Amino acid sequence: MLRPRSLILFVLIGLYPQVYAAHAQEQNFRISGTVVDASSGVPLATADVSIVGTGGLRIQTSVKTDAQGGFVFEHLISGKYLLSARTKDYPQQSFQRHENFSTAIAVGTDLDSENILFRLFASASLEGQVLDEFSEPVRAAQVMLFREGIGDGSQSVRMQTQMATDDRGRYRFRRLQPGRYYIAAMAQPWYAQHITTQSLQQAPANGLVPMGEQNAALDVVYPITYYSGAIDPARASAITLQPGERADADFTLQPVPALHLRLTAPMTDLSQNVGVRVSQTTLGGHEVQLPIQRTLNNKEFVDLAGFPPGSVIVGLDSPPAPESKERISWRQSVDASRNATVNMTEVAGTVAVGGIVKNTGIKALPQSAAIAIHDQQSGAPIFAHIAPDGKFEFPAPAVKPGKYDLSMSNAPEFFVARFAAAGAKVSGRSIEIGSEQPVQLSVEVGAGMGSIEGVALRNGKPTGGVMIMLVPQDFENESPLLRRDQSDSDGTFTLSAVPGQYTLVAVENGWDQEWANPSVVKMWLKAGEPVEVAPNGKYTIKVNVQ
Repeated sequence: MLRPRSLILFVLIGLYPQVYAAHAQEQNFRISGTVVDASSGVPLATADVSIVGTGGLRIQTSVKTDAQGGFVFEHLISGKYLLSARTKDYPQQSFQRHENFSTAIAVGTDLDSENILFRLFASASLEGQVLDEFSEPVRAAQVMLFREGIGDGSQSVRMQTQMATDDRGRYRFRRLQPGRYYIAAMAQPWYAQHITTQSLQQAPANGLVPMGEQNAALDVVYPITYYSGAIDPARASAITLQPGERADADFTLQPVPALHLRLTAPMTDLSQNVGVRVSQTTLGGHEVQLPIQRTLNNKEFVDLAGFPPGSVIVGLDSPPAPESKERISWRQSVDASRNATVNMTEVAGTVAVGGIVKNTGIKALPQSAAIAIHDQQSGAPIFAHIAPDGKFEFPAPAVKPGKYDLSMSNAPEFFVARFAAAGAKVSGRSIEIGSEQPVQLSVEVGAGMGSIEGVALRNGKPTGGVMIMLVPQDFENESPLLRRDQSDSDGTFTLSAVPGQYTLVAVENGWDQEWANPSVVKMWLKAGEPVEVAPNGKYTIKVNVQ
C-alpha cells in the first residue's frame, strides 16, 4: 500500500507527460510566408522580417528570407503578432498597412498563420537642384514635398516633409511611397538688402516711404516657387512616382520686389518683446512661415520687410501684460499686393468663443484636458484648456465664422455627452458660428466608454485586412464619434466608443475611398450591423464584409 506522500509523487509523475505535452503544444505554433515585390510578384531574398507580440506578449524576433523569399517563425505561443519587413530599396513596412493601421497575425489552435503573402512596395526617390537667376546653386534653400491622395477620408494634398539643399543646391527625397507629389522651394537672395522705411506726414496712402540711399534693385526676394516654375500653387505641376522610380525636378528662382508692412496695435507698446510671424498658404492649405526682417521697431509700430507680395497671414504677439503675464495675440490675413500699414487690433471676422464644462462622471478630469473644435472645411484644430473650475476660452482671434466639430482632447476616458451654445447653432457634435457675436458653450462631459469586439466575415469566414467603421447615427453632424480599426488575420477587431447609436460596417477596399464623405458612407450602412452603445457597455458583433 502506498503512503500518502508516495501516492502524491506517483500522481505527479503520471501527470508530467500530459503537462509537458500541453505546454509543448502551446509553444508549437508558427508564422510563415513569402515576401515578394508588390508590383512584379518576384520573391525578395535576404529581406529582414520581424514579429512583435501584442497585448502584453513580450516576444520580439526577426529572421531573413531564403532564396525564394520564404520566412518562418517557429515555437510561438498563442496570441497576436505585428509583422513587418524591409530590405534594400524597400523601407520598413507593416503587413497590409493602411494609414496607421495594419493586420496583426493571430496565432493559436485552428488559426491559419502560415502561407502569408507579404507584398513590399519598392521605394521611389525624387531629387533635383535649386538654381538662382544667374544659374548658380542656391544652398540652404528649403524644399518642401507635398503628397496628393486620400488622407483622413478625403482627397487632399498634404505636406509630407522638407529639407535644405546642400552646398551644390541639391536635394533628394528618398524612400517615398508610390503616388502623386508636388514640390516647392523657398530661399532668400544672398545679395538682398531690404530698404528701411519711415512715416512722414505727407506720405502716400500706404504710409511708407523709402529712407536712405539704399539700392532698390537689391530690395528683392524669391517667392515660393513650385515645380515647374509656377508661383501660384494652383499652377503647380504634379510628379507621379511609380514603385522604385527615381525622378528629377530642378528649380530656377526668379527675384521679385520685396514687400514692406508696418504693423500697429494702438494702446500697446510694441518696443517690448513683441513676437511677429508672417506665413503664406501653400498647397492643401498648409501654412509656411516666411523669413522676414524687422527694419524698424518702436512703441507705435513694427516695420517688416523681406517677403514676397501676395496673400499673407500676419501674426503679432503683444508683450506680456504685467497683471496677468499673458500675451495677447492677433492674426490677420492681408492681401499684400503693395506696401501698407496694418492695424492688428482691427481683426475682422473673428469670434470670441468660451464656455464652461460640467463633469458628470465620477472621475476628475486630467489636468491636460481640453475642448477641441475642428474646422469642417480645413480640418484645422483649435484647442482650449479646461481650467480647474471648468471654464475654457479659445485663443483670440483664432475662431472665425464657420462650421466646427466639437470633442474632448487629452482626456481618453471622457467624452462630450451633450452641449449647448449661446450665440451659435448646434447640430449633434457640430456647431455653426455665423457672425461676430460672442459664443458661450455649455459642455457636459461623461466617463465610461463602451467597447466592441467583433469579427469581419466574408462568405461566413473570418477575413483580415478589412476596414472597420463604427458610424454614428447622425454622421454628418457627429463625425467626431466615428471609430475605425482594421481586422486582424483571424477577422477580429476592437473598438471603443462614446455611448450612442451606431452602425458597424466592414469594407474591404474602404481605405481607398473617401470614407469621410457622408454620401459615400451612406452606401455602406444598409449592409451594416446596428448597435446601441451604453456607458461601459461591452459587445461582441459579427459583421459581413462589403
